[in-house]
Amino acid sequence: MTTDLHPASIAEIADAARSWSLECAELAARLITPTLTVEFKEANRRNPVTAADHAVEERIRALVAERFPTHAVLGEEGDASSGVRLPAT
Repeated sequence: MTTDLHPASIAEIADAARSWSLECAELAARLITPTLTVEFKEANRRNPVTAADHAVEERIRALVAERFPTHAVLGEEGDASSGVRLPAT
């Protein structure tokens, strides 16, 4: 799949990403505490996840949906219903 993006569109996306990265870094910093609870995604305990991970991804999804409603987010922490569904090949 290809898409043609105007350079101004790319610049707008990059500006938003920079701003959002700072906001989400602050969010994660507030949520990481000395009593941090770590869960694991699989039984082998090799894929840790925290409340901060979930909160940051949820915030990014909300920001993208608000500013770029036609864009999708492929994230690591969300369930299948919150991510992008790729077409079958």
